[in-house]
Amino acid sequence: MNSSSKPIIDTLFIIPIFNRWDPIELLLEDLSKQSFQSYQVLIVNHGDQSTPDHMTNHQRVTIIKASSDLWFTGAMNTGIRAALQNFQSEYLVLLNDDVRIPDSLWLEKMRRNCQETSLCSSMAVDAEKRVLYQNLKFSWLRLRFLKIGSGAALSAQNNETLQYADCLPTRGLIFRPTAIDRIGYLDEVHLPHYGSDYEWTIRAKKRGFVLLMANNTHLVTETNPQSSRTSGRNRYATQKIKNFLRDLNNPHKNGSFPTTTQFARLVFPFPINILFVTYHLSRKILGFVFSNYILKPRPDQV
Repeated sequence: MNSSSKPIIDTLFIIPIFNRWDPIELLLEDLSKQSFQSYQVLIVNHGDQSTPDHMTNHQRVTIIKASSDLWFTGAMNTGIRAALQNFQSEYLVLLNDDVRIPDSLWLEKMRRNCQETSLCSSMAVDAEKRVLYQNLKFSWLRLRFLKIGSGAALSAQNNETLQYADCLPTRGLIFRPTAIDRIGYLDEVHLPHYGSDYEWTIRAKKRGFVLLMANNTHLVTETNPQSSRTSGRNRYATQKIKNFLRDLNNPHKNGSFPTTTQFARLVFPFPINILFVTYHLSRKILGFVFSNYILKPRPDQV
């Protein structure tokens, strides 16, 4: 499609969906209440279910049916490619399908924060209005990314700050489409599901982009951040070692051996990458042994 024939849209939201259509209706309702209304939504359906009929009635929504073999990173890249090929937009916003946007000024504020050489995300809170993170910083002492402000009450936050971050999630990430030329796409080969957003934004920072976290607005998410984590603290009811090792080697599990090693290889220099992998995998293995063979689980945990 020639650039002259592409629809001109100020802001284009890209949302991958895998067989989870109920929450998207609430999110679309939130977007319809935004003070800034020059936007369109591009949904990438990479599940094994067909698109519900009622979703085709939304005037602001374009749906792409992608392969169900794709995981989150590949689906997000599919949406970005489609956005660049079929639309002219000033801003791209990467969104998860499990969020709500209660602030009607969210998009207006995020557009104002985003410049040519910056990527911006916003504070996230849970349904009880407790902060999930107000910034993301890497601790060299603890060899992990810290979620600053986690657990604090939203009402206690300074809601007028714009902070520098070490990485950003794709849960509400806004940037200019020209950034793709300098950063490239998310790494769907080495990080098919988890870690690709952190790696992509860290890569952007290395290439001169400023990473910003806006605390003058926020998203709400009800997703349990530990729901897909391969943790040594998980208690497996039967075949404990077999199931733990299976999850530990699953590249689509958060904190698995493939995800952790690939992330460390892409992000950190030697020998920090070795230390990062050793520390995180040791914690999982020791946690598994301690939880399952030293501590006695309660009956309701078996």
